[in-house]
Amino acid sequence: MPPKAFGRSPPPPKRTSTQTATPDTSERRLSHSGTIVFIVLLVARQLSLYNFEVPYTTADAATPLVVERTDIFSDDARKKLLDAAFRHPASRKQALSEHFKRTRGFVLQFNDAGAARLRDSGDFGFLAPFFDAMHDNEANAFVLNVLIVPPSPASERAPAVGLHRDNTVGVSSARVFVAHSVSVFYLQVPPGMRGGELNLYAEAPDDQEGGDGYPPDAVVRPTQGATANFRGDAYHKVNRWWYAGHAADEDDEEVFDEEEDMRVSLVLEQYRLPESAAAHTTEFALIRDDHRSYQAIAQATLFTFNQLGSLFVALCIGFLTLSSLRERGAPASA
Repeated sequence: MPPKAFGRSPPPPKRTSTQTATPDTSERRLSHSGTIVFIVLLVARQLSLYNFEVPYTTADAATPLVVERTDIFSDDARKKLLDAAFRHPASRKQALSEHFKRTRGFVLQFNDAGAARLRDSGDFGFLAPFFDAMHDNEANAFVLNVLIVPPSPASERAPAVGLHRDNTVGVSSARVFVAHSVSVFYLQVPPGMRGGELNLYAEAPDDQEGGDGYPPDAVVRPTQGATANFRGDAYHKVNRWWYAGHAADEDDEEVFDEEEDMRVSLVLEQYRLPESAAAHTTEFALIRDDHRSYQAIAQATLFTFNQLGSLFVALCIGFLTLSSLRERGAPASA
């Protein structure tokens, strides 16, 4: 008879089991991850759409739409500005956008630091008196242009300057920054001019191609030597103009190309930008191309992101819906 073993008996061998995630557990984790990705992507897309579609504006709706004055500049000051504007080489070419067909002139973009360069500039210093007289002390970025508008030919029915809002500050961003205020100084209004009014709209007309059929909220009839300061968020256009004695519907295409035949004005757009945007403004530059094209690359990139974002959101919704249906249809585990 074999001897008995005294003491504790050895414990039974442990059962080793590798715990592997069941298919249900893996799908739930994947579903939760997909939900988080979906929420993050949806928030990013909504912010992107906001930046793309909602302009940044500081204009106060309580501010008068336009204020006209005739006492800011003397006639001698006007004549000096007019002569310098005509003599400047940059005034000989069309430098504005598609809204400014048949016009010519030039555009300057600058910020607070660039304002000092404007005053000291041998080429553009003649514009400093106009800038200083109209300067908004709270503005930190500016667009200043000389605008020369010839009479419209008889066959022309479009406005001299198409309907638009001023948003041409030099920030490379998909966000649209609208001017806080815009100042116009009428250097020359030809005698016998008919038409050429500045039409202002507090809100965008339904027909943004021209605003035809929608009465403007304010009308400025150009007066030589006068200024008009209007709210930067106003939509506006300049009507075509012609000479008295040369009816607007005549068939002949008489050409007027002498200096005295032109409607000439200075325009100053003033912006109150947030510091994050002001840090990326142009210090001082003569814009030689379309001054509204700076947003093209940034906006195209953001548009592509928005389109891809819409696709991913749709895929995420589909995935989450399928996951939810599978969870509901799966048998309960013991």
